[in-house]
Amino acid sequence: MKKCVTTAAGVAGWALTAGLASGALAYDKGDMLLRFGVATVDPQTSTGELTSNGAEVPIGDDLVDVKAGTAAGISFTYMFTPLVGLELLAATPFSHDIDADGGLRQLGLDQIGTTRHLPPTLSVQYYPFGNADQPWQLYLGVGVNFTWFFDEELDSDTKAALGVDDADFSLKDSWGLAASVGFDWLFGEHWLVNASLMWADIDTEASIDNSVLGDLTVRDIQIDPLVYRINAGYRF
Repeated sequence: MKKCVTTAAGVAGWALTAGLASGALAYDKGDMLLRFGVATVDPQTSTGELTSNGAEVPIGDDLVDVKAGTAAGISFTYMFTPLVGLELLAATPFSHDIDADGGLRQLGLDQIGTTRHLPPTLSVQYYPFGNADQPWQLYLGVGVNFTWFFDEELDSDTKAALGVDDADFSLKDSWGLAASVGFDWLFGEHWLVNASLMWADIDTEASIDNSVLGDLTVRDIQIDPLVYRINAGYRF
C-alpha cells in the first residue's frame, strides 16, 4: 500500500511538473517566432492560349509546364494574442525550368527557358489551440502573395526553333491570395521544429519579343503552386 501511495505521488508530481513545463510552451502576446529551413515550390500549372501580336494562334491551351524549385526559406511571426499572429514569409530566389507542353511540344519545342522568382507573402495566422498546455501548436493562415519574376532566359534550342538569335523573354509579376496550414513542435521555452503547406494564387503571362517575330505570348498561366516547408525555429 505504501509503495502504491509513493508511486501515485511520484506520478502526480511528474504530471504537475510536466503541466507547468508545457504551460510555459503556449504562445503568448508579444512572442516573436523565427522559422528557417528549406522550401519547395511545386507549381500546379495550367495555361491559356498562345497569341502572336495579339491574335490567337490555334494550337490549344496548357502550353507550358513550370517545374518545381527548392530554396532556403525564412519567416517571421509576431503574436498579437496567444491565438493570432502575423507572418512575413521570404526566401532566397527560387529557380524554375519552363518546359513546352501541348501544342508547343508538338511544334518541336522542348525547354522554353528558365526564370527565378521571389515570393514574399504576408499572412494572418490563427492558432486554435494557442492556450493549450501542450508542446505543439497547429495554425491556419490566410494572406497575400507577391511574386516577382526576374532573370528570365530563353533556351538556345527555342531561339533556334524560332529562327532568331536574340529575343526578350519575360514573365509578368503577380499578386494573389495565399492559404497555409502548419505545425510547430516546441522543445523547451525557445526552440521548435516546424512543417507547413501553403497554396498561392500566382497568375502570369510569358512573352517572347523579337523585332522580326513581334510579340508571342502565352496568356493566363496559372502556376498556383503548393509550397512545402521544413524548418527549425526560435521563439523570442
